[in-house]
Amino acid sequence: MPRHIWSVLCRKALVDKDTGTTTLLEVVEGINIAGESPPIGTAFKFPVELITLWMRSEIDFAEEPQACRAVLSGPTSGIHTTPESTIDLAVSPRFRWTLRIGGIPYFGVGVYEFEVQRRAPGGDWLTDARIPLHVVRVNVEENAPSNATP
Repeated sequence: MPRHIWSVLCRKALVDKDTGTTTLLEVVEGINIAGESPPIGTAFKFPVELITLWMRSEIDFAEEPQACRAVLSGPTSGIHTTPESTIDLAVSPRFRWTLRIGGIPYFGVGVYEFEVQRRAPGGDWLTDARIPLHVVRVNVEENAPSNATP
């Protein structure tokens, strides 16, 4: 059974082909929405990547592929489930899954949560990680540069 090692929400993840190392650019913990909030249920453009690392439970033994997905829940309501992908640990002892997200459905301000899930052999979905995303509305005036002199 695959072991979940980590999951991170970031603007961009780069994987070096020679070394296999991953560089995470601009890790995202929250979003500030300036001005008017988008209508509830619409997506606001904020491209991010959810990247996860999985490892074999026994490093020297190949494992059967397992389905995985991400589920986004909003602070008050709304659930969005991504299409299924596959955790493939047949050839390599580690597997990275990158989910590219072009926009995030808006369900109001508050804490959103990405759940990283995998399908258990019995068919149930198991949650391996929860990644919070804090969405805050800020006034444009608060972010504007001040022209006042002391």
